[in-house]
Amino acid sequence: ADFQKGAHGALRDAEAALALVLRELRLLVEQRGHRVGTWSGGERCKRYRVLESDAGKIIGRQGAKINELRAKSGAEVKLHERRSSSPVRVLEIRGEAEAVSCAERLMREMHGNIHMRAL
Repeated sequence: ADFQKGAHGALRDAEAALALVLRELRLLVEQRGHRVGTWSGGERCKRYRVLESDAGKIIGRQGAKINELRAKSGAEVKLHERRSSSPVRVLEIRGEAEAVSCAERLMREMHGNIHMRAL
């Protein structure tokens, strides 16, 4: 962008910057499966206990299920390693409030038979 001197040049520069931001925002919104968070939502973190026997269902073959969950919701999803011989693992869902809610809903839809207990 060429920056010009004077009030008219500054106005043109501001309009060009605004057009660039709007174009980038449109591209983000148009991306398939991408979710745009809200400004006021704030970051959330939810933790659940899940049975070790359900870990494979959550992760999927080569991580396919957990990666699908991350992509569709926009949340960070992590299944922590179990401690010693514990029969449970911790599932952590972190992100904007809307993304966390979406991930929780998708977990119920994808894995209705998995028992998740909030920590």
